[in-house]
Amino acid sequence: MPESKAYKLPNKEKFPELYKKIGGLFKKGTKKLGDVIENYALENMQPQEASNIQNFLNIQGKEKLKKEAIFSNLAEYVGKGLTREIEFVLELQGEKLKKEDMLKHYNEPNYMPCTHYSPLWRAVNYDDKNKKKPLLVAAETLYDIGEPLTKEDFLTEKRHVSYNVNQSKLIKAACKHGSLDQVKTIVEMNGEKLTKKDLMSPTSGENPFDRNRSIAFTTLRNNQFDVVEQVLTEEGKTLCINDVIDDFKELGKTSHNDKSKALSRFLSSSVFKDTSENIKEMWKVLPDEFKTTSSKNYCKKAISSNMSKEKLTDAAKSAAKALNKAGIASIKSKAGR
Repeated sequence: MPESKAYKLPNKEKFPELYKKIGGLFKKGTKKLGDVIENYALENMQPQEASNIQNFLNIQGKEKLKKEAIFSNLAEYVGKGLTREIEFVLELQGEKLKKEDMLKHYNEPNYMPCTHYSPLWRAVNYDDKNKKKPLLVAAETLYDIGEPLTKEDFLTEKRHVSYNVNQSKLIKAACKHGSLDQVKTIVEMNGEKLTKKDLMSPTSGENPFDRNRSIAFTTLRNNQFDVVEQVLTEEGKTLCINDVIDDFKELGKTSHNDKSKALSRFLSSSVFKDTSENIKEMWKVLPDEFKTTSSKNYCKKAISSNMSKEKLTDAAKSAAKALNKAGIASIKSKAGR
């Protein structure tokens, strides 16, 4: 379990000025409260923590520390990894940050009126650009305040409040933005486990603008398949052609350049187990887009490079041989030996 990241609240008797609610001692606004919080942080916190508090106060504005003002930009702040600072400032005022706040959709003032995001959605989508790992920060903060994120939170679609449209599952966004490993950590933090069944579930349901491909297949195209391999290895499960063939058929109808790379990544994986006959049958039913000269060459090269001595499994050998018989010539059956 990750080490607790929550800020320890100051002693109320020793620092009573930190707990004066807005409208009480600070009748003319909250700027003075902001100054008090900043001074406390500089004098009593570790340098990095104090810097984080200052950063939040500067972004939000010391005169805008009421809950309503903070929540007007909650998704943006959580996406920047400031969940701990938000929780700390709210707690001093007797306010609570709840999990439902993090899953709720907000109409963000800096975006189009119809743009709704939940804070966790922002955290997932910002994660590939933010080294602070905002998704993990948000999850640790919720865990510390007794409202941990569950597997269901990541696997359930959330309907927009104002629009009859579903937002894709959070786990799908994690697959696309490089934070699936964090989802796995967060789920395990709460004593749960991701399973093959979870990873084979569709990425979306009712949304007509989002294809219904499996979560595992989405990872193939977004460099997150190593996490799938970890999950399956820990569970003692494997994948076969029938698990993903429908997804590959759909992908063949698109113009994505990475379709052959995804196929070769799958076939050479340590968790792929199937017969040569099934592999040959797969090649027969794949769309023609997979069978162009460039696609064949790309697939041949990728399979060869993935078939290292350390990863030279029987399934990978069978995959290479079957694909060779199906029309991809000159695949190195001995992986460079």
